[in-house]
Amino acid sequence: MPYRVGVVHTITNSIDDINLLFRQMLPDIDQINIIDDSIVKDVIRSVDVTPAIISRLATYYQICQQIGCCCILNECTSVAFAADIAEKTVDIPVFRIDYPMAKKAAQMGKRIGILATASSTLKSSMRTFRRAAEEVGNPDAAITMYYCENAHKALFQAGDRKRHDEIVLRYAEKASLENDVLALAQGSMAPLAPQVSQFGLPVLTSLHSGVEQIKDYIDSLPALQAT
Repeated sequence: MPYRVGVVHTITNSIDDINLLFRQMLPDIDQINIIDDSIVKDVIRSVDVTPAIISRLATYYQICQQIGCCCILNECTSVAFAADIAEKTVDIPVFRIDYPMAKKAAQMGKRIGILATASSTLKSSMRTFRRAAEEVGNPDAAITMYYCENAHKALFQAGDRKRHDEIVLRYAEKASLENDVLALAQGSMAPLAPQVSQFGLPVLTSLHSGVEQIKDYIDSLPALQAT
């Protein structure tokens, strides 16, 4: 049997992109998706994570372990703090999809601009990038969050991708004047990377590097015997 990997999602819009990356990069693993799109709504409603959200996330992690996953990919950028606690309830590694992006950004410059469309991500992403900066020896990095207000609503409530993109690009232009590197916090923003890069700065996204860290981990494990 192949190695099994659990992916915990709190939004549905990036599932197809992540599934495609797994097929391309890890075609021989057994990928299991667990989806709860109420978590982000609850984070927004509560302003931050709550004990109930942490408990729910821990339950999903425990399910992944119970069904034989060798590791977990946490897809949601809004629940990093909750993941820190929930991962203590399992004995398998939990990887954050945006942490490799945060580490790379901290290695590339002293001024890091994070573009975010979801209000639920703001605190969580700042924690993630601050931790990554400290880990790579760049603790004094200036990390600035740019909340692209109304972009999330335009895409997920009105289904207006054009309006979403216009808002993000407006903030990206401003951020490009004030930073050394830009990071797109949500996976849903990844298609905009080529347009954002036209403002002259390196632009990082989370999906590819997030799945790549799973590949690196799987590659470090012993080969399983065919049954």
